[in-house]
Amino acid sequence: IWWPQLANNISWFIKSCHLCQIHQTCSVLIPPTVAIPAPLFAKMYMDMMHMPPSGDFKYIV
Repeated sequence: IWWPQLANNISWFIKSCHLCQIHQTCSVLIPPTVAIPAPLFAKMYMDMMHMPPSGDFKYIV
């Protein structure tokens, strides 16, 4: 069967059908976000452990 206006008729039916409107999924496109990396050495962390003196050494870094 040839139906030249099939796409238009289906679109009209979906727009006018109450149940179709209730069950319609919303397709909102959220633009992707790009994380901007911090510049090198903007933050620096150091772990230190105080140890009992052994010779001239007393820290582990």
